[in-house]
Amino acid sequence: MTDPGSSSSSEPSPQAPARRGRRKTKAERRRERRTMIIVGSVMAVIVLVAIVGGIAFTYWEQRRNSVDPTTVTLSITDSKGKSITADPYQACALGSTDCTEKSMTKISLPKDGKATIDVPSTVSDTQWSLLTIYEDNAKNDESVYKAKDKKSVTIDGSKDGSRLKVAEVHAVLLGDKSHGSDSSDDEDAYTMVWAISPE
Repeated sequence: MTDPGSSSSSEPSPQAPARRGRRKTKAERRRERRTMIIVGSVMAVIVLVAIVGGIAFTYWEQRRNSVDPTTVTLSITDSKGKSITADPYQACALGSTDCTEKSMTKISLPKDGKATIDVPSTVSDTQWSLLTIYEDNAKNDESVYKAKDKKSVTIDGSKDGSRLKVAEVHAVLLGDKSHGSDSSDDEDAYTMVWAISPE
């Protein structure tokens, strides 16, 4: 006989509340914050040192390879296959009217002939241009080349019957006219022109 006071199904006993993790003290939180600040500061210093080091190396590399721009020459192969060295026709420090100027380079180039201009890496590693001037100014032309894009160009003795008067190579070079001496450690930018004209 069933006891009326007893329940037919046993009810589950309530579970004990889950134990929460120990809360961090203020001192521990301050220590963690301090550690994060120190790590962040160290990382920032490392990045800054890397940037400064990269800039310093680039400057050193440029200084090591610095040249006197007035000594940079082009190599010309004329219509007869003869190799000729072309010195700069003009060198002007940017912002200065004090320019070094020499005579044009004369080459053998008949009206129906061709000549090749080879520029050194000092020039081809920067943007440079070729300006061709003819007796008929309407035929004048200018080609601009990106850095490392071209090291050699061919010029014609005439264009559509108009005789070539002069071909000019233009570039802006970083350099030091006192390179090799102790008189100056400063580099300047120079606008350079090499001028080639048929004999």
